[in-house]
Amino acid sequence: MRVLASCYSDVLTHGLAPCVMLYRVRQQVRDTQCIETLDLGNMGANDTFIIELASALEVNTSVTILNLDTNDVRETGFNALATMLETNRTIRKLTAANQRHLVPTKV
Repeated sequence: MRVLASCYSDVLTHGLAPCVMLYRVRQQVRDTQCIETLDLGNMGANDTFIIELASALEVNTSVTILNLDTNDVRETGFNALATMLETNRTIRKLTAANQRHLVPTKV
């Protein structure tokens, strides 16, 4: 099992801005089929990133756990995730609690 976990301390250690780190995460998800857990909690992910991530996850068959807690995902991002889940059958657990903005209950 391979875990791809990124946090702000990793970003600061490697001297990368969060947006650069998120871009690299998206590329790894698209190109790698050995990541089982994707922990993007508190990474500052917004709808733009989530739409790209959802696109990458449509072709990824290894991620089973996706943590998006404490980010800035809004209705557009959640709609992209819902669409992705129609084709991706490997994700078994998706958490997205504590978003910076309220999300409508009907997405």
